[in-house]
Amino acid sequence: MNQVVRLRPAVAEDAAQLSEIALTAKAALGYSPQLIEGWRAELSIDARIIHDHLVWVACRDDDSIAGFFSLILAGGGAHLDHLWVAPACQGLGIGSLLMDKAWALAIEHRASAVSVDAESLAEAFYERQGFHRIAVVAAPIPGNPQRLRPQMLRLCPGGGGERHRK
Repeated sequence: MNQVVRLRPAVAEDAAQLSEIALTAKAALGYSPQLIEGWRAELSIDARIIHDHLVWVACRDDDSIAGFFSLILAGGGAHLDHLWVAPACQGLGIGSLLMDKAWALAIEHRASAVSVDAESLAEAFYERQGFHRIAVVAAPIPGNPQRLRPQMLRLCPGGGGERHRK
């Protein structure tokens, strides 16, 4: 993992850079500029999100942000709302580092499980992180009317996760 030296909580001043990382990371998956623009609102991070949720960033040694996650705690569980790594930093272990921190925070807050509405192209990443597909949601886009978004879950130890078992 080159140049990532630390994780830190996000601050309101990070919002624009986090939004840019989310947008460019999504675009790097091969989606058209029109689709990315249509997703701009849901990929944007603002000061309210940073204040209301657990948002952490991975910083390189020059203090630039390489990636981030947003974890929402609610109803005894946690939802990974965002996990994005800047395209130039992908493949360096930063996503796993961020996921490890999100997981630790979920356990620290006694969440029963962590859920994620996963990007379909990131399902294998989440499987490597211990998540399992529990459902799919239709997410058609132009050129791919059969596209599905996996709904994934990872049970937390000692957090009452047994209520999520089938």
